[in-house]
Amino acid sequence: MITVFINNAADTHEPDFGDYTYDSIIQNLAANFGAIALCTQEAAKRMDTGSILFTSSIYGLPFGGHPGMPLYSASKAALINFSQGMAEKRASNIRCNVVAPGSTRTPHWDEVSEEYKQKALGMSLLKAFVEPEEIAAALLFLAQTPHITAQTITIDAGWQKKIRDVPAKQRD
Repeated sequence: MITVFINNAADTHEPDFGDYTYDSIIQNLAANFGAIALCTQEAAKRMDTGSILFTSSIYGLPFGGHPGMPLYSASKAALINFSQGMAEKRASNIRCNVVAPGSTRTPHWDEVSEEYKQKALGMSLLKAFVEPEEIAAALLFLAQTPHITAQTITIDAGWQKKIRDVPAKQRD
């Protein structure tokens, strides 16, 4: 039996808006949302009680849509809504929650320019990257806390507060 299931998938590669095709849209949404929905379905079949957790993104939050990655943003917003629906549907035995991290210190940041890193850091109040251990701690907290469901915990170094003051054209 499964007692905790963590969904974590991300494909941030997408064509420019003017270059979308039906296939590129479906491919992105399938990777970032469809696969997770199907994995959740299978995990739920193997759970008597427990916790299903989703990793979304700050870009899936209200006002968080990334102008350079609208498909990714939409798929991460879909995860948040899917989790809330699943939480209500399975409330008798399975809790569903989301962690929405901000810019997280991963190997991805080794591949971008120093200018882009500084721009990303400047988008948060704390001027810091989220550490992977912080995300793991939040997931563990949600898995172990029996009376939290249908919630999204944001770990973003203050990004959400600051982003509302920054025009979209400056975020990309």
